[in-house]
Amino acid sequence: MWLRDLVTKTHALLVPLQTAAFKRVKVAVLDTGVHMGQINFWDKDRAEIVKGKNPRIKKRYNFLDPNNSTDCTDLDGHGTHCVGVIRKVAPEADVYVARVARDSQEGPDVKAVIEALDHARETWKVDIISLSFGFETWIKPLAEAIRRALAKQILVLAATSNYGTSRRMAFPANMPEVISLHAADYSGSAAGTNPAVEYGKNLTILGVDVVSAWIPTAAEETNDRPFTRVLTGTSVATPMAAGIGALVLEFARQRDPGDPETDRTLARLRDSLKQQRGMDSVFRAMAQSTNAGSFLNIVPWSLLCAHADDDERFGRRMAAHRLASVILDAFGVLPPNPLYNKSSSCHLLKYRS
Repeated sequence: MWLRDLVTKTHALLVPLQTAAFKRVKVAVLDTGVHMGQINFWDKDRAEIVKGKNPRIKKRYNFLDPNNSTDCTDLDGHGTHCVGVIRKVAPEADVYVARVARDSQEGPDVKAVIEALDHARETWKVDIISLSFGFETWIKPLAEAIRRALAKQILVLAATSNYGTSRRMAFPANMPEVISLHAADYSGSAAGTNPAVEYGKNLTILGVDVVSAWIPTAAEETNDRPFTRVLTGTSVATPMAAGIGALVLEFARQRDPGDPETDRTLARLRDSLKQQRGMDSVFRAMAQSTNAGSFLNIVPWSLLCAHADDDERFGRRMAAHRLASVILDAFGVLPPNPLYNKSSSCHLLKYRS
């Protein structure tokens, strides 16, 4: 139901302008790699399916072995699941995969994570980094690498942990600058495995019983059919939210020659949406209180939603105005418009009043 609503309401808002030229959103997934033999990742945009290739999975790099950096093959499945979630939620985003862990039980190599963060920032120049892992203790060099990414206006999202209230929120999710995700089920109820809420760290999103791509066995791979697995946890909620963040950025980057006023509105918001305060505020504007009380559950179509209206641009205008209102509340001011003259502020301020 949740994913169906995402497609029929939020994707429907974006699809009409996806044929126009716009800068694609780049999302980096730091995990166990990706299994490109999975049919979910084959290139379906061509007349003939090309096994092991996909135009939206742009780069893969193995940070665990510098002598074999091109082999980013996932031997665990967790990274493939994360990539599958992002591909499903934000199908037009470009995905960059960093292998920083051999398996989900062993956890990531800290040195590999730091190198991957710097590579994602300087070489891939991504917009969003998804971290579906955490550590029990603060790691200063890793915190510094994350802050280097944040300084370049890269959004960093991290999983809070899956041990319930028996453990504190994991690092780096507990960093104030990082957008932290708890898991919720399809009805919006928070998962019992979430850690206790900490100040400003109470966002949930779908992360319970999520079906996504998995690594096939050799026999299954020859069947040329999708192979999936159901996973639950904040490590699933994190790529889910990363995908929603990508949809928000994509929406702000789209242009409609027939609606220049909305284009000007969105142009003013793009930089703010790439800051933690901006995107966190958008997630909270999308969120609804849950039965757990202290959690806020992200419902993307509460803000980004197509409308059945005679004017096909109505939904886009409404979403743009709501985003402008959210950014104005978050920052106290709207940034200047890089594409328009100073008079464009009148339109937005009138809306706020």
